[in-house]
Amino acid sequence: SSKYDDDDDDDDDLCSSEEFNGSTQNAEDVLVQIPLTTEDMCSSMLQSIINNVTAADEERVAAIKESEAKLEVVHSIVDDLVSDALQIHVERVADAYKRRGNQEYSKNRHRTALKYYQRAHELNPTTPIYLVNMGITHYVLSELSEARRLCIEAVQVGKTHGAQIQWIAKAFSTLAHVAYKQQKISACIRYYRLSLSEHEDAKIRRKLAEIISEFGDTTNNTEDLEFWQRVVSRDNYDTPENSPPPPPQAANQNSNNEHD
Repeated sequence: SSKYDDDDDDDDDLCSSEEFNGSTQNAEDVLVQIPLTTEDMCSSMLQSIINNVTAADEERVAAIKESEAKLEVVHSIVDDLVSDALQIHVERVADAYKRRGNQEYSKNRHRTALKYYQRAHELNPTTPIYLVNMGITHYVLSELSEARRLCIEAVQVGKTHGAQIQWIAKAFSTLAHVAYKQQKISACIRYYRLSLSEHEDAKIRRKLAEIISEFGDTTNNTEDLEFWQRVVSRDNYDTPENSPPPPPQAANQNSNNEHD
């Protein structure tokens, strides 16, 4: 035989490509069918447990977060309810002190009345009525600087906290009484107008007309707010207005000092 014939005989011992691929595939099938060892089974079970535990932990964390969010909402609602209840209680106590102060005021025990008004203001400092009542009481005691200071504060507190306009108006009218007693007629007129701009009151309207009728009016009502800003900023705070002084008998003008 030739050399090439010998080579052909050698090729008979080799697998074809199709046979080789088939053998490989069968080998893979065999590997899958090989039973897992004890170590492999334990590892697989452990991984399964870890996966289950992780999933359970995630669910538990989500449930805890949801519970915490609900609890926070509940706490917020409870805090608001408690805060509102306390505020109502404080307002009632402050009002009780005010009523006691009014009783003392009606008996001309003005110093004692001031103590009750002060206590009411300390309990509820966002309400201007207690400051106004203190201002009126100091006015009756002829302590005009303190009366003025308290009424200015009352207006500011009232405007800051949205108080009823009647109290702001009453603070302005009391400032007008103080200015009249200090012989500051122009300031008196402006304060009366500021009071009426907050709340219309027939008695204040009548007093303003009486003042203007007796002394005239050189002021410009368009400048009333500018005047008030100067008062608040303490510009010309204690400077008398250049206007005729009232006659001595007029200095005892009724101060409209009814308390509320």
